[in-house]
Amino acid sequence: MLLRSLRASRNAALLSGRSSTWLPALSTARFASTIATEEPDIQLERLRVRPTRERLRVALVGRTNVGKSTLFNRLTKSRSAIVHNVPGTTRDRRYALAQLAGLEFDVIDTGGLEDAPNGSLERGMLEQTRLAVHEADLIFFLIDGRQGVTPIDSHFARWLRRENPAAPVHLVANKLEGDGSRWESELNDCYQLGLGQAIPLSAEHGEGITDLLDYIIPAYDAHEKEQDEIQAAIEEEATQDGVATEKEDEDVRGFMDI
Repeated sequence: MLLRSLRASRNAALLSGRSSTWLPALSTARFASTIATEEPDIQLERLRVRPTRERLRVALVGRTNVGKSTLFNRLTKSRSAIVHNVPGTTRDRRYALAQLAGLEFDVIDTGGLEDAPNGSLERGMLEQTRLAVHEADLIFFLIDGRQGVTPIDSHFARWLRRENPAAPVHLVANKLEGDGSRWESELNDCYQLGLGQAIPLSAEHGEGITDLLDYIIPAYDAHEKEQDEIQAAIEEEATQDGVATEKEDEDVRGFMDI
C-alpha cells in the first residue's frame, strides 16, 4: 500500500510538471486516503518541492490578533513574521525552521481565520490558511485566553477538524501571563471547543513555551517513524526497479542470440 501511494504521488507530480520531486507534502502514510477527494489546488500544494527527508511541520492557526506571529517569532528566534496590534497583519503563510529543546521542525505562520465572501482579501487569507492546515503534521489552534472563547473560535475549531482530521489539533490559550491558577475560569471555558485541555502560555513574555513539547514530541516521533517507512519504501522500489531492468536486459540479450 505504501509503495502504491508513493507511485500515485509520483505520477501526479509528473502530470503536473513537477517531475523533479514527487514526495507528498503530507506524510505519505496518510496521503493516499485523502488526495483523491481533494481539489486540484490542494493536490498541487501537497506535491510541492520538499526534501526527501522531511521535517515535522507545525501550523499555527487562529483568528486575527491572537498572537500567532509572536509565537512564530518566539519559536524561530526571528522577526520574520510581522507583529502589530492590528488584526489581519499576516496575509500569507510563512515558513521557518524552529528549534526547541534540541528538536528541529518547520513552523507555519498563517493569516487570521475569518469568514469572508469569495473574492475578498480575507477569503484569500483563509485559503492560505487552509493550505497550511492540509500540509501540517501538527496544528496549534490559538485563542486569546484573556478574551475567552468566541463564536468564531468555536466555528473554526470545527472547521479545523474537518479540514485535516489526520493531524492532531491542540488548543493554545495565549496571552495568559503568570500563575495559571489566575486563569482557571478562562481555561475551563476552553473545554467547550472539544479540543481537550488548553495549553496556557504567553508568547510575548516567553512563558509556557516549553509546555508545547508535551505535544510536539509525540508528533515528532510519529513523523520520524513515517519518514523511516518512506525511506525504506524508496529503497525497496529502487531495488525492485533494478531487478526488473536487469531481467529486461537479459531478455533482450536472449532474443538477440536467437
